[in-house]
Amino acid sequence: MQQNTAKAMHKNTAQVTPITPPYTWPVDFEAEQAVLGAILLQPSALQEVSGLLKPGYFLRKSHRIIFQCLLDLDMAGKPIDLVTVTAYLHDQQMLDRVGGPVFLANLSDQVGSAANVAHYAQRVRDKALLDKTRKLALKIIDALQRPVAKAEKFYDRVEAAIFRIGQEFRKSNTAAHLATLVQEETETLTKNNSSPGISTGFLDVDQMFTWSPGDVVVLAGRTSMGKTSLALNFALRAARNGAGVGFFSLEMTASQLTRRLMAAAGQINAERLREGKLSQAEWTSVHRVRTDLEQLNIIVDDAEARSILEIRSEARRLRAAQKLDFLIVDYLQLVKPVHRGRNREEEVSEVSRGLKAMAKELKIPVLVLAQLNRNCEYRTDRRPVMADLRESGSIENDADIVLLLYRDEYYDSGSQNKGLAEVNIAKNRNGRTGLVKLTYLEEFLRFEDYVGSV
Repeated sequence: MQQNTAKAMHKNTAQVTPITPPYTWPVDFEAEQAVLGAILLQPSALQEVSGLLKPGYFLRKSHRIIFQCLLDLDMAGKPIDLVTVTAYLHDQQMLDRVGGPVFLANLSDQVGSAANVAHYAQRVRDKALLDKTRKLALKIIDALQRPVAKAEKFYDRVEAAIFRIGQEFRKSNTAAHLATLVQEETETLTKNNSSPGISTGFLDVDQMFTWSPGDVVVLAGRTSMGKTSLALNFALRAARNGAGVGFFSLEMTASQLTRRLMAAAGQINAERLREGKLSQAEWTSVHRVRTDLEQLNIIVDDAEARSILEIRSEARRLRAAQKLDFLIVDYLQLVKPVHRGRNREEEVSEVSRGLKAMAKELKIPVLVLAQLNRNCEYRTDRRPVMADLRESGSIENDADIVLLLYRDEYYDSGSQNKGLAEVNIAKNRNGRTGLVKLTYLEEFLRFEDYVGSV
């Protein structure tokens, strides 16, 4: 009797496993087709939706293929129309899989205007969010059919999975103005169109180059050499010259960057600022620098795992709002490529090419930080050379200017060159190359013009 009861219970348990037939979940294929048709009708509509949508958000496979094709053509700088899309899909042997030329032609014929493309894109995005949530719910229910050893550990995994979905669909809201960030950090501690040749803010550097529209400048160095600090100093000086600066950080949080900016701008001890252990004089400096920084147009975005398409989409939005004249990306090797699964050098090369295409399209200078490999560690003279660029691929070719940062005191605490930073302009497509010296005040994470001794 007990065995029969047990069998019955097991049978009933098995029956509750949810099996969802195709298309019983509310989908919106019409909205998907409207987005694709609008882009075919007016290719500029892709810029409106590329920040909202990914190929995986289209629930019909043929629609995913077509949207990926549109992104590929846009990334390659090729025109988007019925002829180029048809040819691309034919070359990829995917034309029949999406319904053939007739289906593609019908997409644009069914859309009278591209004016509502953002509305349809949001509908597609909403369904994708619900679909991801549905799939996660099915996985949770399926997992609960089996014994759970540790409930807290299981819940932690579920919470992490839900959080990842939330992070993905909230990425468009990760940018925050520096004024807001400075205000938040201070409170936490107490309880145009681009102009040609934006000054770097350093006299000797300006003799060699300025931030020019369309240029990609690579700032490379070993770990802890001071790349991010120098980039933030560049951002401060550019903003004080009236430029709108975007800082995309894929490594540090907005909070960390803001305190670094406050330390550099106000000459406040960075370590004590980080810990909130400040003297009365330093507190005075905090409030003074807050007023200073709130006047600057600096946008900080600390979203993790940004793809090159997402960076480009957000940069386009900021540029259109006339809030972006100069963009900084920290750092190149953390930017996700469009196509995954190839060798690492090809992925980094794709990102490098994407950054160059973005700089040209938006007509702004882009400063991108990059890691160096360990080769320089094994040489007697540890000063880096361009061959030390990690997973170099096309970085060296795509960059208009390559800066190699070196501080001797990093390797030798007793160095006679303590406080000296060398910026080797190893490549300059439109100007001179050579060595520029800067003074580095490590206590404040601050760079200044070199005046002969440090």
